[in-house]
Amino acid sequence: MELTAERIEALDKLSWPDDLKQDFAVKVLEGTLDAEPNNLTEFKRWANKCLLHMHMNETRKETNRKRLESENADSIAKELFDRQLHLGEDPSDILEMEDSIGTLLDSLSALNRATLIEYYVEGRTPEDIAAANGENVEAVRKRITRARNQLKGE
Repeated sequence: MELTAERIEALDKLSWPDDLKQDFAVKVLEGTLDAEPNNLTEFKRWANKCLLHMHMNETRKETNRKRLESENADSIAKELFDRQLHLGEDPSDILEMEDSIGTLLDSLSALNRATLIEYYVEGRTPEDIAAANGENVEAVRKRITRARNQLKGE
């Protein structure tokens, strides 16, 4: 497809971020997007549809990246905590820590507490928890994040 001056001007007028429009233009010039709109109206409609798709993919990638970073940080913290327990900490310190963790968990709603226990103590994945409770996986992930954030705040 050819990017005529008319099409470039129409693309510039669309209300998308410039970097996204530039990526779109590169894909058009490389021929990786299949379409041959007949007129300017069809081009605008097609461009908006492609830009929306590209934006959604970018958002999905960013969300997944943040989730993975968060999960990695949690697993590192859990591993460090486990190592401290194995290094011969003073038993009274461990009991005090368990009491404070119990108090913090009690501050959560029953559903959030149960989800965190399944996730961290039982080692179940969000997918397993969702399947067992007939829920959406994303809802379970959000609940884990909210509960974790609430605990961090306290």
